[in-house]
Parts: sequence; structure tokens; C-alpha cells
Amino acid sequence: MVEKAGNLAFLPLGDGASDRDTFLNEVLNAWSRLQRAKDFGDGTIRSRRSVVMKLVDFSGHFPWQWTLGDADDFFSHASGVKNLSHSAVRTYQGAIKLFCDFACNPQYDWNENCARLFGSVFAQVITELNRIPHSQPHEARSAKRPFSRQEL
Repeated sequence: MVEKAGNLAFLPLGDGASDRDTFLNEVLNAWSRLQRAKDFGDGTIRSRRSVVMKLVDFSGHFPWQWTLGDADDFFSHASGVKNLSHSAVRTYQGAIKLFCDFACNPQYDWNENCARLFGSVFAQVITELNRIPHSQPHEARSAKRPFSRQEL
């Protein structure tokens, strides 16, 4: 049985390792085309794609295998071990959320093809429970904040 997505045909293979990589690449390419259609710059698109691949590499799972725990571990590592700023982690979370929104969207057939090929589907792994709120008046670390009038 041959499944088609975009211009590529996907064959379910025994271990499916290379087919999984090809499928992921096609999803990422389609997401890039969508972002270009929405007039995002190449740098933004590359950066968002890079974040998705960082989570793939960190978790050892393809996006249709991601769990909330994978995302929690990744962002905990980013802030706690890599010491990324509050705003950098929020940016990473935003990129993953946008990717999952795209891949899960029923107007595209990624979940349908993914279910047929790999037996699992994409799910949103950034929710209100694990997303850093935008509640700080200034997102930079306190050492880099602007001076108040009183301090000046």
C-alpha cells in the first residue's frame, strides 16, 4: 500500500527508520512553505525548524511520538542546565506549539498519513500547564533589567 503526502510517496517498511526521516522532513518542508506563505523570514523559519529538531534529538522520539513529559524534560533542561533565558525558552515553546498546531491540523493530512504509516499521530505537547506564562514586565534576567527612575 502506498500513501502519498505532497509530492512524496511513503511505503510502510519493516523498521521504517529511513521512511520516518523522510516523512518528518516532508512535514517540516510543508510547515516551512506555510510560514513563507504567511511572510515569515527565512531566519525565523530556520530557527523554528532547528528548535523542532533539537526536541527530536533531545527526546530521541519523532514528533508523532512526543509526550508532554518529553517537552517538560526538554524545557527543564533548557532553563535549568543550559541556563537559557526566560524569553529564549518561551520562544522555543512557541516554535514547538506552532509546529504541533500545524501537524495536528485536520485541514492537512499529516495525522492521517502518520497513523497509517507508523500507528501514532501528532499531539500538542505545549499546553497551558507547561507553557511559561508571559507575566513578567521584563523578560530579561534581573541583572540585565533597565534601571528604574529612582535608581537613576
